[in-house]
Amino acid sequence: KFGTFVGPQNLDLDSYGNIIVADPENHKIRRITPDGEVTTIGGNGIPGDQDGPPEVSQFNFPNSVAVDAEDNIIVADTQNSRLRIIDPNGIADFYHGYELGDECNNEEQWVMRKLNILHDIDGLPEMAVYNCPYGVTVSKYSGAIYVADSDAFIIRKIQPGSLLVTTIAGDGEPMFEK
Repeated sequence: KFGTFVGPQNLDLDSYGNIIVADPENHKIRRITPDGEVTTIGGNGIPGDQDGPPEVSQFNFPNSVAVDAEDNIIVADTQNSRLRIIDPNGIADFYHGYELGDECNNEEQWVMRKLNILHDIDGLPEMAVYNCPYGVTVSKYSGAIYVADSDAFIIRKIQPGSLLVTTIAGDGEPMFEK
């Protein structure tokens, strides 16, 4: 009933009052029912990038979750540098982000960014490039999805319907303001 967590990072509520929890160190997404029962709804505990039901699916340090109006769970799959979705039936799938390797900030990504070949590209789901997304939320008003693309130093917005992603804040350079 109580489950085991290792550094839970973020949570959201679904329409049934369940708490959805990102458990990055366990590479899992968990659900806590109103009566306290904990179940794994995404990730088999092995770091990776595999779609499917909970016993098959793999995440790599999923740091944030957000539940949309249809009870789909959007996951910031941080070390895979992409967004994933878990549908109401518990099936994990690709949602947004071009794959550039199995870790964020890998050497290939670093070199491409320094040569300005690749710089956090906006666009459609399979073309958009993320760099370690750490935060995700869904607007309860518009259905838009907002992403804190942490290692890219930008905030992004995914339009509902078209799934087009655009950068809405930040210029890709770290800046500490006082």
